[in-house]
Amino acid sequence: MASQSESCEKSVIQEFYKGKNVLITGATGFMGKVLVEKLVRSCPETRISLILRPKNGQSIDQRLDRFKAHKVFDRVREENLESHLLNIDALEGDLLEPELGLNKQDKERLAKTHIVFHCAASVEFNQPLREAVLRNAGAILEFMKIAKKMTNLKAFVHVSTAYSNANIFKIDEIVYKNKLDYKTLLSVVKNDSSQTLGAVESKVIEELPNTYVFSKALGEQVIADHEQILPVTIFRPSIVTAAIAEPVPGWVDVMNGITWMMVGGATGVVRVLPVDSDKKANFIPVDTSINAMIACAWDVSRSIERGFGRKLVYNCAVDRTSEASYGDVMHSAEEYYNFPFLETFWYPNGMFIKNKTLCFFYSIFVHLIPALLADAVALSLKKEPRLLAIQRKIYFGVTVFEYFLRHEWKFNNQNLHCLWDELGAADKQLFNFDLNQLVDFRTYLRIWISGDESTS
Repeated sequence: MASQSESCEKSVIQEFYKGKNVLITGATGFMGKVLVEKLVRSCPETRISLILRPKNGQSIDQRLDRFKAHKVFDRVREENLESHLLNIDALEGDLLEPELGLNKQDKERLAKTHIVFHCAASVEFNQPLREAVLRNAGAILEFMKIAKKMTNLKAFVHVSTAYSNANIFKIDEIVYKNKLDYKTLLSVVKNDSSQTLGAVESKVIEELPNTYVFSKALGEQVIADHEQILPVTIFRPSIVTAAIAEPVPGWVDVMNGITWMMVGGATGVVRVLPVDSDKKANFIPVDTSINAMIACAWDVSRSIERGFGRKLVYNCAVDRTSEASYGDVMHSAEEYYNFPFLETFWYPNGMFIKNKTLCFFYSIFVHLIPALLADAVALSLKKEPRLLAIQRKIYFGVTVFEYFLRHEWKFNNQNLHCLWDELGAADKQLFNFDLNQLVDFRTYLRIWISGDESTS
């Protein structure tokens, strides 16, 4: 096998990124960290700018220093590439402010940007409609104003979600029209009363499971409206999970969605869930997703240069043959639960119950009552009670995630397949996003669980 340095010399994608100015939002999030790490390690001559805002009393310089010290860059340091971190800088901004809250000097500097990865978003499923729309659609509209002034812009990659149209169960690589125009809705959320907005939110929840997916669909409309004037594209990953290989196998640093379900089951905290075990879930490792995203930016740029083949949407989801049902996940996980986590509350042995009412009553006996008893014992020993608070989080977490545990989707991912087929051997090795590599789900699950344990 060729070394990475040898592969890099022949990589068309790496050559594309050489000397480019890359702007990234949402860099401190799960996917954002892996994106920055991959660019730093595999495209070392790329200059990376992050938009950050002061937070928790820390300036952006302090936040940048803390970001560079994060363990996601351990491999960079182990490979003696720490000097590449000097190519990362930060700009102070706020995505909820006009023109992202950037000062004049930084806006002039961003005019030289070549590639944008817009990863920032509010991912709270049950966020009030006003906040969700402003963050996931309004911020993009403000970003478009900045992007129009980027005279060297080659690609603007907007990270959405494969579930942005969750009421449609066969998702093609197109932007679906929404009944509500984003311009009208943005005017409503900025100016109208809470009563008017409440009526709109009630209508939204009738058709979609939450405000998150609705606002992400609106954001896609904003991008689509700028397709003719900017090199934009929409990248839709499915359920992003632990890394299969990079920066290290099993790497994950976010405890939400399916990951906390895995850890909860492995530690014996989650005993029962309202899941249709026959439904298939579409998991995509974070590094597979990031490699595809990096390649998509190159694909957008080259298609514009050659005048054909441009794609507006890339669905980053594994093929049906690589999907696993929730029942498969549970049965496969039981094999690895024989090697328990260091902190385990109960022997791992959970179940999925399709009937929502039955599941609720069952959870009283296996979740609520044991938590009350355990906390009572903890109090008697003058220790901090923990389990009831954990079970409360689990209950509300399941409530907002339940829709996705009881349905399944089919994703058309032809655009990514075509892109993969067009890559040379060096790029396939360096930016591997082979959507067929997860056929052996049990092996990946072992990698995933090992990552969950190191995170927990």
